[in-house]
Amino acid sequence: MRHLHQFMIVLALTLMGQSVSAYDFMVDGIAYNVNNDRTSVTVTYQKHEIVSCSPSYYELSDEVNIPETVTYSGITYNVTSIGQYAFSYCDGLTSISIPNSVTSIGQYAFQNCSGLTSISIPNFVTSIGKNAFEYCGGLTSFTIPNSVTSIGDGVFHGCSGLTSISIPNSVTSIGNYAFEGSGLTSINIPNSVTSIGNHAFESSGLTSINIPNSVTSISFGTFYGCNSLASVTIPNSVTEICTYAFSNCYSLTSINIPNSVTSIGNYAFEGSGLTSIAIPDSVTSISSYAFAYCSDLTSVTIPNSVTSIGDNAFSGCYSLVSMNLPNSVAEIGERAFQSCASLDSVIIPYSITQISKYTFKGCCGLKSVTIPNLVKSIGFEAFEGCSDLAQIICLSEKPPYASEYTFNGVDYGNCKLFVPAGSKTKYSTANGWKNFLNIIEFEPPLIGDVTYDGQVDISDVNQTINVMLGKGTNSLADVTGDGVVDIADVNAIINAMLGKR
Repeated sequence: MRHLHQFMIVLALTLMGQSVSAYDFMVDGIAYNVNNDRTSVTVTYQKHEIVSCSPSYYELSDEVNIPETVTYSGITYNVTSIGQYAFSYCDGLTSISIPNSVTSIGQYAFQNCSGLTSISIPNFVTSIGKNAFEYCGGLTSFTIPNSVTSIGDGVFHGCSGLTSISIPNSVTSIGNYAFEGSGLTSINIPNSVTSIGNHAFESSGLTSINIPNSVTSISFGTFYGCNSLASVTIPNSVTEICTYAFSNCYSLTSINIPNSVTSIGNYAFEGSGLTSIAIPDSVTSISSYAFAYCSDLTSVTIPNSVTSIGDNAFSGCYSLVSMNLPNSVAEIGERAFQSCASLDSVIIPYSITQISKYTFKGCCGLKSVTIPNLVKSIGFEAFEGCSDLAQIICLSEKPPYASEYTFNGVDYGNCKLFVPAGSKTKYSTANGWKNFLNIIEFEPPLIGDVTYDGQVDISDVNQTINVMLGKGTNSLADVTGDGVVDIADVNAIINAMLGKR
């Protein structure tokens, strides 16, 4: 009956929004809980308001000195830890001294101590709990002691004034959201660090970063929204760049992706400031939205290792002028190049069997398209809004399936449709194609006629060499048909010029 009476009192206080004690005793304004060993104590919060987000309620100002030992009721205790929420929401706290006896700092211990400008962590501290200094906007610098081996989740999240931090070689991991929203402009990550967590530096003030060669993965959203990030060094140890890793890094105009990288995740560079990108030949697929809305991107080099380009991979890349699509590419996703308004010409790879819906929608600067003979269907509004399209070369004798909206917005009177000899009637009656008023039959191109001018000469050699050097794209340059444009193709053209076919 006595316990029930006590419970009812606590319940009544809770419902009334009153405070209940959260400590065993208090000395000099600091609250403590006695640990299980009965010889040591943990600094804890003073009061806990059930209906509030801020459990500390310390009325502290200026400096606080935590002692190594504290005596209460004739018993002396060692102060060994700072517990969770211990000083959270202490707005008046400006600096705190932590004794060498302390070995751990609990989660949220100093959360929202917005006035805290100075803190020294002793070398005996081995663990700092998650979100321990979250939203301590007044902190400008921080030194992590050599005794700490990991920086936990969200430890410095929202520390907008934090511009300098020292990470020792003892640290092996940086947790999720560890420095998200911090004011860091640069940071030295030691080679001891093997993992950097999701969103670790999201929306921070970083201007440059050197990723150590001990790291193998750039995690989900690690540098998302780092608007000032202009320089990144990725070592050969990195094998994957994960989803959103560099998304919305507006100042990032160039980056070298090493050959060790085999995977570039969805949205990895979405909305970044890249002006050009060379994808290494270790990558086999370009993920969805990987480079979407990179409005300053003018050129992309895609190696022969790439077999697929995901949905919206380059959508919204308004400045993209040139795009080489190697014959290794067998799949191009929906909206892959939507709204690439500066794209001038496209030669669809021979390996493509269908062009997805909306693929080139809104490419208003597109003037020439070559469609190979394996393409069986062209999706809904695939070329919608391509108002400047002047030439379509379709190599299939049988018209690929197309809807009445596939070429919606194309000038059917001025755009010339080139089709194989003997197939004009089929195209002039086929849905999606019959609207073209200038359907012109052509004979199959001569072997080596890369420029498609009806003759094989030095201009075809020059065009092929330019393709080899990455200066443009032309599927006809693959004279040998092996999927690679190289010296063998140049030799084949020269033989054709000499009549040695």
